[in-house]
Amino acid sequence: MEQLSLRLFGAPQVACHGQPISLRFHKELALLIYLAGTNRLHTRLALATLFWPEQDQPSALAALRRTLYQLKVDLGDGILDVSRRTVRLSAEVELQVDTRTFLEAAHACRGHAHPPQAPFASCVAVLEIAVRLYVDDFLVGFSLPDSPMFDDWHFFEREGLRAECLRILAMLTAYYEHQQDYDLAIEMARRWLSREPYHEPAHRALIRLYTLIGQPAAAARQYDLCKRLLFEEMGMQPHPETERLYQTIKEQSMVLTVGPDTHYTKSGTTYLAYQTIGAGAVGLLIVGGFISHLEQLWEEADLATFIQQLSTVARVILYDKCGVGLSDRVGTVPSRERQIADALAILRAAGSSRVVILAVSDGAATAIPLAVQHPEDIVGLIIYGGQAKGVRSAEYPWGLSPTQYQHWIEKLVKGWGGPINLDYFAPSRAHDQRLRQWWAQTQRLASSPGAMQGILEGIRDADVRPLLQQIRVPTLILHRRGDRCVPVESGRYLASHIPQARYVELSGDNHWWWVGDTHLFHEEIERFIENLHAAPRQTTSL
Repeated sequence: MEQLSLRLFGAPQVACHGQPISLRFHKELALLIYLAGTNRLHTRLALATLFWPEQDQPSALAALRRTLYQLKVDLGDGILDVSRRTVRLSAEVELQVDTRTFLEAAHACRGHAHPPQAPFASCVAVLEIAVRLYVDDFLVGFSLPDSPMFDDWHFFEREGLRAECLRILAMLTAYYEHQQDYDLAIEMARRWLSREPYHEPAHRALIRLYTLIGQPAAAARQYDLCKRLLFEEMGMQPHPETERLYQTIKEQSMVLTVGPDTHYTKSGTTYLAYQTIGAGAVGLLIVGGFISHLEQLWEEADLATFIQQLSTVARVILYDKCGVGLSDRVGTVPSRERQIADALAILRAAGSSRVVILAVSDGAATAIPLAVQHPEDIVGLIIYGGQAKGVRSAEYPWGLSPTQYQHWIEKLVKGWGGPINLDYFAPSRAHDQRLRQWWAQTQRLASSPGAMQGILEGIRDADVRPLLQQIRVPTLILHRRGDRCVPVESGRYLASHIPQARYVELSGDNHWWWVGDTHLFHEEIERFIENLHAAPRQTTSL
């Protein structure tokens, strides 16, 4: 039996017995697509008129004969069923057409007794198959300028298939939202919007979903995008329903516009700035990365939301390290011992006796020795995007080499005060103008280029590998799989060398902890804090 396969979503592709076939003539391919797409009997005269409308009848029929002959040459005699008056694909051909498979899947659950927004689980699986088949619109880039009737058929087929795809994506978005599987709901809503960028219901779905996962700033950006697209492309304002949704979200939003009070405490002769938020039984000390500014951080809505959400499960303690932000500038690079002493001073000032450390990025180099040396104060350790060693070596083959790191320092220092390296820190928002302005201002407020160079050189020289086996507190390692600043292998290394650490690999490529999908991040931290007493030790899972 002949086997013929056509892929018509996107640029058309033909295969015979699993082997790709390149047809010689454009109209030859169009005729095959039409026969497969309609899958019925056609008269020769109808086909000749459809494909060669500008020719007289004898000439058009002759052109059809030549094209049918060429199809037989290219695909084999058994593909077509041709008589003196009619043409169709042979019933003996095992025909596979992606558009037909798509429609069969799309229509599979239409007769079932369930509302459209609550399909059966079996229906959802079939609808997801349909969505995966729809890689692009029908016959993208393909047309027959001299055959307007074929182009009309192409147009209506494309619009019908697109409408069906949008219907399915809307249904799946609503289904997963109802199931509270917000990650999948957002994925479906994004696909929905990619097919119809000006479709307000899709924008509203994303606005609502971002709010449900605690990202009101992302919801606001989606509203701004919707409003801009509608005005620039169509000269329209958002529908009243979109405006009502946005206003409701704004009124219900709990994002802080002004942060908690800033306090100061002394560590030796140096004053350190700190803040606390929340009132949980367990303290959560955030040991941040190389730069911070306590009051500036509340100007970035997603970061403010992230910290607020953490404060619902623990008493969050924030501080600016010695030499940056609102803490004293000291003129020298603080030693590791000094940084540990500073963190202990913050804990004493905040009055927290049971503390979990959340170490972010290079903050791991301070948090790890702190947990080893002071287990009486530290009841748990969470490391996100961390590494055990500042640069690559023969025994630690991940990250930047010393030479590459030096070039990175020079680039960062040279561009200090501008939105430098956002494509590494937060690639998903690298072109977000609000974030770019916030990041540039944070640099200028938090440190100077010369001081930052010394801090970065200290990070380069850090190596806490000998301490990993000495950690005895429950430990959770979180790392994003596509992290462009600290390779995921660094997180895996930490988890495999810290006794009984739990390792969770997150999706995404943002290094900044509060950017992107943070839903699972929060879930893991909340679970870790809740289980400190019930399960103080967990097995590493790599």
